[in-house]
Amino acid sequence: MSTMTLPGREAPSTNAKKINLDANLLQDWLLDRRDIKKHIRLRLVAAAACALVGFYGVSTLGSIRSATALKQKPL
Repeated sequence: MSTMTLPGREAPSTNAKKINLDANLLQDWLLDRRDIKKHIRLRLVAAAACALVGFYGVSTLGSIRSATALKQKPL
């Protein structure tokens, strides 16, 4: 079938209402991956903070213990 009309113009296409769907199939996976990385990073930072507080606490307790031991020594 010809796409030309009688006066010589091109006929309007019957397929003019095509919907172009370029679906990003990885979008959900990428969003989940980003959320998981965010949670892992948060847990690592929290673990590092707990470790730092623990090391600081151990050193502080050690110095307090040695200071009280010196105070309790008989002269």
